[in-house]
Amino acid sequence: MNPHDIVGNSGEGVENELIKDLREILRRERSYASFFAIAGDKQGTEVGVVSDWVVSRFEDGGSCFVTWEHLENPRDPPDLVLTDREGRRHGIEVTELVDGPTISAHATNTSDEFKEYDEPELHRLITKRVARKVNHKFKEGTYASRTLLIYSDEPSIAEGAGIDILSHLPKVQLSYFDEIWFVLPPAVSIGDTPAGNRNCRIYSLKEGSSEGVSCRKFTPPALPNPAGSSW
Repeated sequence: MNPHDIVGNSGEGVENELIKDLREILRRERSYASFFAIAGDKQGTEVGVVSDWVVSRFEDGGSCFVTWEHLENPRDPPDLVLTDREGRRHGIEVTELVDGPTISAHATNTSDEFKEYDEPELHRLITKRVARKVNHKFKEGTYASRTLLIYSDEPSIAEGAGIDILSHLPKVQLSYFDEIWFVLPPAVSIGDTPAGNRNCRIYSLKEGSSEGVSCRKFTPPALPNPAGSSW
């Protein structure tokens, strides 16, 4: 059946609008490095990244946070404010690391090549993103903690040599942010080898944020706990 026939027979109303929305989502859907990206939905993408990070970062999956608020321009940054049981506000800023020209090449079917990153380039791109975000201070009051999440589904980082590079990058020594994390999709199963933990993988990029972070779920020994969160 032709999709145009569905629209023609559905008449006006909710069903017609849902079909239009579905068409728009499919039109915008990204064909490259798309694990985190929700087509045309900045809020959904940012909330999804933070949700994935929270599950991987905290032992209780983030149940210590009682409210989540997404901030839009001109209220942001941060992108999200999480409030814990003790009423403390935690600001989370989100940014993506992906190669724009490669996205365009895949979208126009002019190339199916992946972007490759070496250690100097990856370090430069991360440093650039941190510096840019540091220059935009959080608005709307005070925060118990400030966190920057850099997320990526670049194949050469998520499943290639980038994993080893991330593990050995120099840590950020001083920063406006209390914690800086690189967020990757869950590991992919290869053949008969299971991927293991299905949480997103997180890597600490800031000195003092954590110890022993690997591609597995990281549980900080002292936070949070059922009584509250202390970052």
